[in-house]
Amino acid sequence: MRRPARDLEPGFLSVNAIPWGSVYLDGRPVGNTPQIDLQVAAGPHRLRVERDGYRPYDRVIDVASGQRLRITDIALAER
Repeated sequence: MRRPARDLEPGFLSVNAIPWGSVYLDGRPVGNTPQIDLQVAAGPHRLRVERDGYRPYDRVIDVASGQRLRITDIALAER
């Protein structure tokens, strides 16, 4: 039986990009890369990394309860 979402443990997200960029989670700024073990609610989230002069990295991620998700292979491409 699945637990209600409010009972799920948060997950942790680590994000890094080359070159560094500004990290947004669900449209809210959370700081620059690298971000290590950022606590996030379990479930889907929109992750965006951007930097002036580069194409943004933008995708939907799904964080499981208690998961440590690492997305450290982001390579921002120049425009």
